[in-house]
Amino acid sequence: MDRANDSEATLRLQAEKLVTRTSSVPDRDVSVARDVVETNVRLDVTLLAEGVRIAEGPVTQRYADVPVIGEPQRLVVRLSRELAHLAIRVFEYERVAVGTRKATDTAHISASLRHEELAVDRSEGELP
Repeated sequence: MDRANDSEATLRLQAEKLVTRTSSVPDRDVSVARDVVETNVRLDVTLLAEGVRIAEGPVTQRYADVPVIGEPQRLVVRLSRELAHLAIRVFEYERVAVGTRKATDTAHISASLRHEELAVDRSEGELP
């Protein structure tokens, strides 16, 4: 109780108030790993191959320079074809960055608070 002068006194009433604060504590570990997954892949590859083409057609008849028939002749034409070859090469297809980010959540906390109230005792006399 404070006294300002002889005829007046001051009574201070107090109350409790909730004051919150937060602190950072370890929560949990998150593990991120790279695994190898094998997948069978089948590709259809178009391959080219050469074939023999024989074209016969009419000619203008004329006498041959060599009068002898019967000597065998042979023409050799080399044919080619494509083969499929397989090569496996490694390339980077994705990059993953791992870090932390802030997220918010709501925690419900409660407490019982007290406060002071003015109580007037009227038994000592009557108030004006």
